[in-house]
Formats: sequence, structure tokens, C-alpha cells
Amino acid sequence: KASVNLATSISNSHLSFTAAGIEDTNGFNVISKTPSEAPPPSRFFSDMIPPIMESFNLNLSSEILTLSFSETVNISTFNLSSVTLWNNQSSGKKSVRLSNPRSLFVPLHGTLEVRLNEEDLNILKKEVTLATSNITTYLAMEEEGVYDMEKNPSVAILGTYSLQVSIFAEDRVRPTLRLATLNMNLGHVELEFVETMNASSTMLSEFSIHGLENKTLSLSQKVDLSGGKIISDNNNILLFELSNSDLNLLKYLKQVATGKENSYVSFSMNFIDDMNYNKVVP
Repeated sequence: KASVNLATSISNSHLSFTAAGIEDTNGFNVISKTPSEAPPPSRFFSDMIPPIMESFNLNLSSEILTLSFSETVNISTFNLSSVTLWNNQSSGKKSVRLSNPRSLFVPLHGTLEVRLNEEDLNILKKEVTLATSNITTYLAMEEEGVYDMEKNPSVAILGTYSLQVSIFAEDRVRPTLRLATLNMNLGHVELEFVETMNASSTMLSEFSIHGLENKTLSLSQKVDLSGGKIISDNNNILLFELSNSDLNLLKYLKQVATGKENSYVSFSMNFIDDMNYNKVVP
């Protein structure tokens, strides 16, 4: 079925075989037919059976969703927005509808590997009752989520027929900081991470602001935070307010946080965790 120019009609369906391919009841070999002699079929019935998703795997470390179908499907027809992840099959479900993937790959006929995009992953990780284990990971797909090679639409998998994940791998990748912003007018620090973070795990005493990229500085060149207030909730962006004492000390020091060129941040691995309790990379 993956061969688009083979066995799609009478004109490209010919059968060749060797003499050893079959015997009659007296043990005589059949007369062979070479590819150039191969006859077309008397009748041809094209594939009209829709593909069915049979299983799926989810790996939150590699960020790969693997979908296995009953037959070869046409990757160019796949619509990821037809796929929804659920936390169970009963009422009161939590769900996330997926969107455009980062990439698609076909490792085997009948299998699709989907690299999930960052936005979908962050939404998934924010839902603490969804996609955290085998028992909280189910998948539904609307009809026409993908087509086979004969343009037959896939069968819908909805409601109580949603599939439970076959293999689930939790997130074991430590998060990293992508961008830091310091607002001296508001006394706010905004940190953008590569994934959703657990705001309640934040330890502001593990965070420092200093005037040089070198972290081993004198007290006149850095401020180790004594406190502050977390403003944001679980998200990939952490926003917190500096304490009055820390903000006043920053404003007092002449070598720290007077401009972009002398505003650096650092923190220990204990500063914050992601939603799966992986500690941040310092």
C-alpha cells in the first residue's frame, strides 16, 4: 500500500511467480510467469477499508507521540488537530487538543511519529491530572484525522472508545532558562524557561543578581535575594517581585543593575523544579 504505483488498478497489478511457487495434486510444478509475462487480474477491487488507530505511545522526554495504525497511512493527510489527549474515559475529563507538530516521521509503514510543539507540551505539563502516567493518558481522534493510500478516511476514536497509552515515558529532562528580564521600575524579575515550571517549588533565596557574568563576586557586585513574592502560577514564565530590601540594595549598588551590561542572574539547582520535579539546570 505504500507503493503508489503498484496494485492500485488493473493496469499496474500483475502477478509473476516461479515454477516452485505451487504444485498440482500430482506434484507437478506450475508453469512459471516472469514479470514481463505476468498477466493482469481478471477483476480488481481497490482498498475501501478505512484505517484504524490501534495503539499509541507517548514519550515526554523525547517529546514524541507515536501512532500505530492498522495499515499504511498517507503522512501528508495527517491532521494533528483531530487528536485530543484525555486523562480518562469517564465523565469530568481533562483534555488537551493538539495542534501543528514540529515534525512528522514514518519509521515503519502504518506508524507515525509526531514531534509535539512546545505550546502543546507546556499545556500538557500544566495539567497535573493529565499525561502523568499510563492511567492518566488516553487518546481520541476524530474521523478523517488521516487517510490511507487509497484516500479512505480513518475511523473516529471517541468517548468511551478512546485508547489508553501503551507505553508512557515521563519527562526526565531538566529544564533550562531561556531569557531573563529585570524591571527596576516595578521591581519585577521575569524568567522564561523552556517548559512549564512548578511555581510553588520556587526558592528565591537560591537566586542572585550580579553585575558581571562571573558569579564569584564581592558583596558590592551582587545581591543574593532574601525574599520576594511569586506573582505567576505554573507556567513556562516565572514572574516574581523583589522584596523592598533587595530592591533598595540593588539601587544602592553602583555596579549592579544600572543597565543591561551589568545585569546578570544566577541560581542553584534548588531554585525551581518543573512539573515533574526535575530540578532546573543552574
